[in-house]
Amino acid sequence: MRVPLVSVIIPVYNRANIKPTIDSIVGQTYRNLEIIIVNDGSSKNVSALLEALIRDYNDDRIVYLCQSNKGPSSARNYGLKHSKGSYICFFDSDDIMLPHRIESQIGIMIDKGSDLCVAGLHYKRRNIDVVPSPILEKSCLHSFLLHQDGAFVGTQAWMFTKEPLLNVNGYNESMWSYEDVDLVFRYLIQKSIIVSVLPEVHTIYCDDEADDRLTNLKNSTNARFLYGYVVFYIGLLEYVLSQNLDFKRDYLEVNLRILLKVVSHYHNEIKRLGLLEKINGLNMRINKYDCFLYAKIRLYYLICNIYYYLKDKIK
Repeated sequence: MRVPLVSVIIPVYNRANIKPTIDSIVGQTYRNLEIIIVNDGSSKNVSALLEALIRDYNDDRIVYLCQSNKGPSSARNYGLKHSKGSYICFFDSDDIMLPHRIESQIGIMIDKGSDLCVAGLHYKRRNIDVVPSPILEKSCLHSFLLHQDGAFVGTQAWMFTKEPLLNVNGYNESMWSYEDVDLVFRYLIQKSIIVSVLPEVHTIYCDDEADDRLTNLKNSTNARFLYGYVVFYIGLLEYVLSQNLDFKRDYLEVNLRILLKVVSHYHNEIKRLGLLEKINGLNMRINKYDCFLYAKIRLYYLICNIYYYLKDKIK
């Protein structure tokens, strides 16, 4: 088997204790790695601790980069820009790779000529496994658009080939939430993307909601979270409207329901973000495409508005 270089990119912000994560990557059975740690503007104290930790490893596979605080998407893109591997894993600084993770993914990707491989995740805090279905190999975009079969698992579970990542310019740096889902979506809609699936768990996702998580709302704001969420669904719906797809009506309905439920709950916040005009324009295009679907969705939106109005009144 070929042994191409795999780049593992890890953004860090004000988290000094990343040793368990680094240990899990250094200890991979697949050895041809570069481990790129991107310090996203951490404090001087945390930065000093990170630098000392990296020196202690004395492993020339570890690359340490620093930038001013620009957020997780920017940090990952910075790591991608400096990566030398032809395969890329994005990983969080509190998660754990099981020992055969990279060997298993690179093996199946080389064997099948895949562009993308998704493996199972264990959510530590919830104590559940998210196991992607083999059906993703045949219809990953379809499953993604219908929120089925584990296609929405975080990028901790994926391994990418580098060139298609560069084709979509990596992460959307304006997004502080849903940036991983947005990346996978834009990656998948490129032509001729081949997906492989490893249903076994290969990563432990900690999801601990600690203050030092890059995308934790305690570190960001509701506005940042809502912006990423809404921008993702607007982009997805615009793509579906622009394409001649089987199940187009189903894709529109499923994702519009999700978007409009959020809009009804956070209407004022989304208005302040300047996104309502885009959503209204999207609704008009959907009305033109299928007026019956539009009427059905507007009724759902009205019910959501009533629900949240009554909920606030009861409080």
